[in-house]
Amino acid sequence: MGYELEDEEIEDLRNHLSTNDDESMTKLNEVMENVKLFTGTKIDANEVDGVLKTMGIELTSKEHWELLKTLPMMSDGKVYHNRLLDGLKTFRSDKINASDVQLCLGKVGIELTKDENKALLETVPLDDNKMVYKKRLIDGVKTYRRGKVNIDKIDDALETLGYLLDYEEIEELCDHLPVDDERRVQMNLLLDEVNEFLGKEINYEDVQDVLENIGLRIHQKENSVLMKTLPRDEMNPKANSK
Repeated sequence: MGYELEDEEIEDLRNHLSTNDDESMTKLNEVMENVKLFTGTKIDANEVDGVLKTMGIELTSKEHWELLKTLPMMSDGKVYHNRLLDGLKTFRSDKINASDVQLCLGKVGIELTKDENKALLETVPLDDNKMVYKKRLIDGVKTYRRGKVNIDKIDDALETLGYLLDYEEIEELCDHLPVDDERRVQMNLLLDEVNEFLGKEINYEDVQDVLENIGLRIHQKENSVLMKTLPRDEMNPKANSK
């Protein structure tokens, strides 16, 4: 039939199918119709950017490649339309007005001076209404690497920046941070320390290869169980090597 579905998609499909009480069988035509609803049309990977533009969605070059890396591609190099829309949810985050950026960041412990805030806004794409997607803003903060973080709000700041650490990990991280007399740490020093603490980020689809490179071989079922235990940031679907 030419359809390639993942386990979760197959389970969702089953939940939407009706069965014949006499034979507990599902009619083939109903299966096909539901599959089409679940998948949508096929889109060639090279045509994704054009399709998005016709929908009024423009991604940066970095976002475009990040999207392609996270999409479950078929063996023929195409992706289902509905999977593309699901993948876009990662990038289509809430929007923030440029005039509110400094205040919004401050609420989660990320503090910028007026000059730093102005410089940051010059690095992120704003729409015609002077709005910026939250994900793009946070990417900009991590690239800009300026400003300070209030150590008393370090858990909120780390979560906003996409670092999912538990309480003990945050405590251990704080022991290594150069905190000033006002209980602030420079953003660039925090980012350096966090990256050192967590290790290199690894794409989820590369986890099994990385394990094999260090001499650990696991079965597919074991890999699936492992993946479910790893903390995954929906804005940035990667795992850390430590």
